[in-house]
Amino acid sequence: MKSNIQALFSDSTNESTGVASVTDAKHGHAIMVDINGTEFPVAGHLSQVELLKTGDQVLTMRTATGIIIAGRLRTGDEAPAPRLQEQDGRLLIEATKSIRLQSGQHRIEVHADGRIELDGQQITGLATGRLRLQGSTIELN
Repeated sequence: MKSNIQALFSDSTNESTGVASVTDAKHGHAIMVDINGTEFPVAGHLSQVELLKTGDQVLTMRTATGIIIAGRLRTGDEAPAPRLQEQDGRLLIEATKSIRLQSGQHRIEVHADGRIELDGQQITGLATGRLRLQGSTIELN
């Protein structure tokens, strides 16, 4: 039986995926990568690839249009990215220490120890029903 498989690249390797090192990056996008001592231009990045810098190790895919960056490999001491998933129509975000939403200088932060911090110029609470504050002590000014 004759095979119809054709190589996309003329170099000696037939691997379609592999690990590469970013040799040139601009504005967080890899421009060139080194694969086994040969530099290749990058054709694109998958949508979930974070900002890259020179020296990052990346997983690449070879396609007919060129090298596509599929993801960045973590360094040995780097923690995994926070887990995001949808559960019953709700977005679940998990992190080991805290989750912070920040815009400019203002933020909402939820800590693993149970503390919740609101830091804003003005905080408004609206309710069509009862608005309830409950705590062992509630301090106003």
